[in-house]
Amino acid sequence: MIKSNLIKFVLPLILGLTILACNGDDSENESGTSANTVVDSLKAVSAEKIFYSIPSPIEMASILKASGSVYDNTLPNPVDRKDKYSTVRSRALNLGVYGADLSYAVVYDNTQESMLYLACAKKLADGLGITSAFSEEKIAKMEANMSNRDSMLALISDSYWETDAYLQENERGNVSAYIITGGWIEGIYLGCKIERKLKTSDKNKEIAKRIAEQKVSLDNLIALLESYASPDSFGDLIDDLKALQAIYATIKETESETTATANADGTTTIGGGSEFEINEEQLSAIDKKVTEIRNKITQP
Repeated sequence: MIKSNLIKFVLPLILGLTILACNGDDSENESGTSANTVVDSLKAVSAEKIFYSIPSPIEMASILKASGSVYDNTLPNPVDRKDKYSTVRSRALNLGVYGADLSYAVVYDNTQESMLYLACAKKLADGLGITSAFSEEKIAKMEANMSNRDSMLALISDSYWETDAYLQENERGNVSAYIITGGWIEGIYLGCKIERKLKTSDKNKEIAKRIAEQKVSLDNLIALLESYASPDSFGDLIDDLKALQAIYATIKETESETTATANADGTTTIGGGSEFEINEEQLSAIDKKVTEIRNKITQP
């Protein structure tokens, strides 16, 4: 289930959802619509699908916390790696990774870790030339609100929206795609590692369910990356994701009627739709492949 009020927390995993024009010829077709406009529209559709099908880092982290698991500081990407990412690709991918790690720390009320991952995000955003998103003033405000989880999440959301806005305005949608990918991989990585620890307990069922649901998210993510694919950019990353996609293809998916239930707090709970059956062998294979991809991304 996805509650609509979760969407107000605009998070690192789902950045860059509206993709701007790619470089190329701006000639118009017979209908008067530019070729780039058509491409942009297709990318926007793919991005919107990703937005609604990927659980935010906060949602995933909340599920992990609800499982009874404790914060594990060995899982997030080590903070000392932040200075070693020197390319646009590595910085953008790991801005997504550290964004998911930041969300993980914030949900578990781990102030010290939150500050460390906030510093990582600022370092990488600065390296990408997005200095305003994590300005000294904004960092100070976040630090002052570390004890207030909701305020902290709102401030993080603002900074990442500003990151996305900057990339859109400067026609760097491919960088946003890298950020989305890094955040998605890290979120699933954290989920897999905790699910594996809890696999003998009934508490892991919701985590396993969310991991299985990423079958749809992965299809959409690959489609988005392929819209930017070139030999020197997403090629190897897409190949790795397609290997993961092959594992997800073995998961049984059944369709049921979609329902919408109004809650007393004014939110809406969406139920039904696709349901996925995942077994131990599939969970183990997904964990192994996600870990492999994640290690490639985070290795300096």
